[in-house]
Amino acid sequence: MAEFGGEHNIKTAVDAVARVIEIHGIDAGTLNPWYFPSAEEYSKLLERLGFDDVQTLVYDRPTVLPDGEDGIYHWLDMFMDLFFDALPLESRHDARDQAVSLPKPMLLRDGNWVIDYRRLRVFATKPLTQATSGIL
Repeated sequence: MAEFGGEHNIKTAVDAVARVIEIHGIDAGTLNPWYFPSAEEYSKLLERLGFDDVQTLVYDRPTVLPDGEDGIYHWLDMFMDLFFDALPLESRHDARDQAVSLPKPMLLRDGNWVIDYRRLRVFATKPLTQATSGIL
């Protein structure tokens, strides 16, 4: 059993940051460290690796950030700093403000930022083989 970010996880924020970074001439795709697979993609991967009974569940988990309207800045500092670090120091502050303004209509609700987390939950089994049964 595992759970992690699935396809389109944090898409609104990532798209906004990527757009701003690309305005500054940097390919944001080369900076993106995440792998957010679709349920189908991950199921096929597990099956190729010998897993059986693969079951997946994709669900939205909108998450309210703490600290009201400042919450998005704290979240960007925690998760997106590698994008902004690619910019010249003198451009970073304005770039962050731009990246906040783009998703604001979609993610700011009643004074709180709500990030669009999308989760992929996976259940799968892998039969023990003669080579691995001695491990137990």
